[in-house]
Amino acid sequence: MNTVTVPSSTQAYQLLTDHVLENFDFGVSECSLVLMVEDAMVPENKLVSDLKFTNRRVLLVTRAMIDAEVVWRQRSGETSFYVNLSNGFTFGKLKAGIAQKTGLSVDHQHVRFDGDLENRRKQGLENPSKDTEISKHFRKLSPVHLRFILEEVTPIVVKIGAEVDVVRSEMRVSPKLTSQRLTQNLSIMDGIPVSYKTHQLIWGGTHLMLSSPYGFVCTDPRPDSTLGAYGVKEGDFLLFKKRDPSHFFIVKMVSGGQFQLEGYNTDDYVADIMWEVAERKHWEWPDPMRLIFAPHNLEHLHQLKEYDGITQDSVIHMVPRMRRA
Repeated sequence: MNTVTVPSSTQAYQLLTDHVLENFDFGVSECSLVLMVEDAMVPENKLVSDLKFTNRRVLLVTRAMIDAEVVWRQRSGETSFYVNLSNGFTFGKLKAGIAQKTGLSVDHQHVRFDGDLENRRKQGLENPSKDTEISKHFRKLSPVHLRFILEEVTPIVVKIGAEVDVVRSEMRVSPKLTSQRLTQNLSIMDGIPVSYKTHQLIWGGTHLMLSSPYGFVCTDPRPDSTLGAYGVKEGDFLLFKKRDPSHFFIVKMVSGGQFQLEGYNTDDYVADIMWEVAERKHWEWPDPMRLIFAPHNLEHLHQLKEYDGITQDSVIHMVPRMRRA
């Protein structure tokens, strides 16, 4: 989630800069995107001052039109159906569409993204009907075809805190929700600015992984970072603990440069360090690197405290990952 400061007289759609477009795949243009506040599309020609932001509201950038293929996985087998969304996409709108199609309540849906499919323009499908709010400018586009997996779950209520024993909110969540998605939901839906770079997520004495487990050359199996796999149950307390900038590691590169990473400690996952370094190096993924703390090759799915000798203020070395010819 990016934070920008702009004059209140700015046209809302002028916020769709090249920097924002870089976050989308296959070179989208600004005319294929819309802005959303909660589940409502921001009309054209609106000013930032018209959006009536509070400190808990987030402006979303999303595709203007989506054809969502939903694969419903049940014990009796799989069934597929489509939910067509115009005037912008959010998971809230998708779940409402699924509820209309299946009768399955939003709280009992666990929906996860399963990939971009070919743009439906190539399949000769029609553009959305003219009774949408999308202008003629947007109506020239065809929907993007996305695939989602749907499973029925029994939701649990968890308490979310930003300080020890201080509850900021309660959330009704799927036990199949990952710790990474929980963090994104808090940032987007509740406007609570949390991420692996600013906070650690603690459940009891366990630190839950917040950075992405993907983007690595990986010898270990991918972890199951869902709340249910960690053991989180109904009524449990999840603490987002703000990082302490007095804690740090130094990462030295073969080239002689180095990074000082403030706020990280031995409870963090190696992946957290690698993603932070990748961002500073302007890499899309962290897989070009390996982190070494002699004699250990640090695996990204492990916590730093699992390696003997690593303490606060330790120096970790970064080397390029050797590629086979």
